[in-house]
Amino acid sequence: MAAKIKFWRDGTICLDEEALQKVIRLAYDKCMDWTEFVCVTEGIKRHEKIEDYGFEKTYDAALKKVKREIEEEEKAKRPIKEGSTAFAAPAAAALLEKDGPKRGISTRVASTFLQLKEILNEWSAHAIWVIVWPLEQKFKEDEVTEVVRACERHFENGGRIVSAWPPVVAKNSEVWKKMIDIWKLLDATLERRAGSGQFFRTANSKIEEGKIFCELGAPESCLSFYGTDCTVGCAKVVYETIKRRTTNSVELPELKRMEPQLLRTAASERGGMWAERSWVRPTKRRGDLGGN
Repeated sequence: MAAKIKFWRDGTICLDEEALQKVIRLAYDKCMDWTEFVCVTEGIKRHEKIEDYGFEKTYDAALKKVKREIEEEEKAKRPIKEGSTAFAAPAAAALLEKDGPKRGISTRVASTFLQLKEILNEWSAHAIWVIVWPLEQKFKEDEVTEVVRACERHFENGGRIVSAWPPVVAKNSEVWKKMIDIWKLLDATLERRAGSGQFFRTANSKIEEGKIFCELGAPESCLSFYGTDCTVGCAKVVYETIKRRTTNSVELPELKRMEPQLLRTAASERGGMWAERSWVRPTKRRGDLGGN
């Protein structure tokens, strides 16, 4: 023990994790070789002992703290991307998807994680992604992983993401309860990967004693009045609820109204009640009165 204290006093070894962290950071900032070492090294598994003293754990912990510190600094430097908004919506958004960008947002139906993965890979041009997590019990782990990777690339490019949980109604409540842990994990993962002002979660519900407790104004509770049916019109309600929920965080565009298109049928001349007619009395002729 006395020898270890002597080495520590002489600066041969460092027993202080915080001090070692500062030394590694200084080396990272000043030396190109150390910059490369810190960037490519995930952790310290083995190091040569000094007088039978191993300090892999201290070294590994200090290195990982430096890497996290650098990562947070890089996140803070990300420029926020400006541009259009895309909406990954539940299956009931088929009509919004059909309307296309005329509504002010680009809507795609993503009822499974496979669909969501494929859609996100096509959305690099959009600045804001509004994602309603799929209500899919039989998903594959690699599909969820690819979704997270697509979101991480979006963050690296300066994009923003707003997440929401699908609305719960009587018909889907049992599956909804089983999926809540997956959605929480996804939200927590994206929150760690995002920089400042890049991720916004709208859900805050929980389950206690088998009962679902939803916060007032949360998207997952916005369709309670639909009972067992959540089809026509629900996607519009969900998006508008998400928009109100994030008013102070991110400005989402309004859904534009679609003007109804009146059907017009062709009518032949003199046909129909709206046809224009001339009411000028025709000129009388002698022959019409029976004269010679």
